[in-house]
Amino acid sequence: MDKTRMPRVAGFLDIISGAFGLIVAFFSLMGLMYPDPDFQRIVLSISALSFIAGVLAIVGGIYALQRRKWGLALAGSIAALFPILLGIVSITFIARSKKEFHLSEHIQMERTSTGLAQNVAGLLCYALTWISGVVFILIERENEFVRFHAMQSIIVFGTLMIVTFILGWIPFIAEFFYMLVLLIALVLWIVLMVMAYQGEKYKLPWVGNLAEKWVG
Repeated sequence: MDKTRMPRVAGFLDIISGAFGLIVAFFSLMGLMYPDPDFQRIVLSISALSFIAGVLAIVGGIYALQRRKWGLALAGSIAALFPILLGIVSITFIARSKKEFHLSEHIQMERTSTGLAQNVAGLLCYALTWISGVVFILIERENEFVRFHAMQSIIVFGTLMIVTFILGWIPFIAEFFYMLVLLIALVLWIVLMVMAYQGEKYKLPWVGNLAEKWVG
């Protein structure tokens, strides 16, 4: 059967919601500074719920991107209902694309000059953001797949690092935009690693073409 974009869209929405949930869990813990025990219990409950929902949404989103384990993908979509309701769209897409889910076939990946399978090396290009990108752009001279992901990692996360540094000097609105950039970085970090591990040369808009040009 023809594949649709629905599982991929649902996966992205789940991962975005999950990343936001983890951020909510982190910032909720700041409420523990208040001495009121009842308030602290509420804070802990919200933080725990956000963390569990966030992790489940991210895991489900990854399986949705891979079109594997429909049940877990659906569970991730349900978890994505908290805290920003993206799961409404995600649940609909996962339910409608159930037939597209199947066990992934084992694919032999080409080896790089470092001895790693190229999908593993591609994932590692993003593991430490731009730092691992620099490492792989220096040590991998032949494999275009790995060099592309390394350069994309450098451009994306290097730019985001510069943006967060600049935001640190802007009063009042800096905290909001800093959290927004952090959310974007977290989502991109997860998605790009997943795509690289699946052996896809996934190009972000504008950035992907630039990375491809610079390593060409």
